[in-house]
Amino acid sequence: MLDKERIITVATDKELIDPAYRHLLKFAVRNSGISQREWPTAIQDMFLEADGLGFEYRTVSGEPYPIPLVDDIWGDERYIRDFLAAEVCEHPEKDRLIDLYFRTAVAIALLKSR
Repeated sequence: MLDKERIITVATDKELIDPAYRHLLKFAVRNSGISQREWPTAIQDMFLEADGLGFEYRTVSGEPYPIPLVDDIWGDERYIRDFLAAEVCEHPEKDRLIDLYFRTAVAIALLKSR
């Protein structure tokens, strides 16, 4: 049986293209304190920590979401600059990694606060 507290739901494409959601995600990125070159490592480290704590990633329909290798998706280490400048979602898989970073950080913080 799945531990619902350790399931992280992956953002849909609809969420990622929503202007209000995108605005909040950009706000979180700007206030994260993570430099643009540190983002790929920060995301990968977060996934490793989540895996060690037993977290699973699922789509909204409940299907398992396999975490990709960040380096395979990320490409240019300066992507954050492009993300912050873009008005619309141009790279949903990259934006999904950014979103998952924050969803995972919150889930881990909640787990550790108990």
